[in-house]
Amino acid sequence: MQISVVDKKLEGVRGDLYILPVAEGDERKGAVRELPATLRAAIEARIDRTKFKAEAGKTMVVQADRCDVVLCGTGKDKTGESLRVAAAKGLSAAAPIRAKHVVVGAGNATESDLTPILEGLLLGNYRFDRYKTAKKDGDYNGPGRMTVAGTKLPKGPAAAKRVDRARAICEAVTYTRDLINEMSTVKTPTFLAREARKIARGKTIRCEVWQGEKLRKERMNGILAVSAGSKEPGAFIRLTYRPRGKARAKIAVVGKGITFDSGGLSLKPAKSMEWMKQDMSGAAAVLGVM
Repeated sequence: MQISVVDKKLEGVRGDLYILPVAEGDERKGAVRELPATLRAAIEARIDRTKFKAEAGKTMVVQADRCDVVLCGTGKDKTGESLRVAAAKGLSAAAPIRAKHVVVGAGNATESDLTPILEGLLLGNYRFDRYKTAKKDGDYNGPGRMTVAGTKLPKGPAAAKRVDRARAICEAVTYTRDLINEMSTVKTPTFLAREARKIARGKTIRCEVWQGEKLRKERMNGILAVSAGSKEPGAFIRLTYRPRGKARAKIAVVGKGITFDSGGLSLKPAKSMEWMKQDMSGAAAVLGVM
């Protein structure tokens, strides 16, 4: 997917869908004022008709001949999280119109606002469809191009650095989500150990996997007890990163990695058992970080 940051007002960027994060009370201001007069009039008429207030998480879609516009509320106090959610919610409007080019009107957003906007766009496009059987050539897989437009955003190399950082973060989050969404019949302890070794391969990361006798020697009886009910051996996985230069600090990130918790079967409602595959989310997050 092509992602770009441009030092332009919205009227200078042509797209299929415009996403406008707006604060509560400023529904007619900011990037809305950068749109052509006819489109701006349609937005204001819909605000009047629906009494739309840009509360956090609220959206309003306006359809027009040349494009669609979605106003995404950030609430009264704009934060990184409200911008992230606004961008992700706005992107959900892309599928019905099969938008190819999505443009975010950053308005008065500054450099610090750019990262959460980019994260919202990238994570809002996430789908776990590995086992979808009805894939077709014409399936919509999200926009091929995204542009963030604003006159106070970083330019050139500074903007490219922000985009690269957001991509790296979101690729790690996507990888983590894929692990969590995977079936428990696939993501056994051995599978997670194999994933850890892949992460460490060819990098400045050391991977250790303890199973069987090593666990008994180290008296890791909790892991041994939990895995005793399965033919699949339990595992303790440790990844260690050491920078090439002098380390400034030591940080330990610990995640629970039980790949399916059957111990609460008699206590939980049947519906809750479906989500026990998420019991390894902590371990998935650690793998994503590494």
